[in-house]
Amino acid sequence: MNRDEVRTILRICFQKYSRRLPQGYVITDSTALIADLNIDSADMVDIVLDVEYQFKIQVPDSQFSYFRTIGDLVDFIELNTQ
Repeated sequence: MNRDEVRTILRICFQKYSRRLPQGYVITDSTALIADLNIDSADMVDIVLDVEYQFKIQVPDSQFSYFRTIGDLVDFIELNTQ
């Protein structure tokens, strides 16, 4: 699975939780989870559960604080789905 495919799946996950993700918004590796997508900590827990389900991986609780951008999530997913 390439980075664009991962981003597409993440976009679907984030649409459920982001309060201001306009139609057609382009998610890039530099998209900030809090500043750009307005994701709070409760949403992040739900998103991580979705990521675990969609990508069939486990995300340790200690990893949550390292996810600041979409790129951080994509990197983690790539490393754990090979």
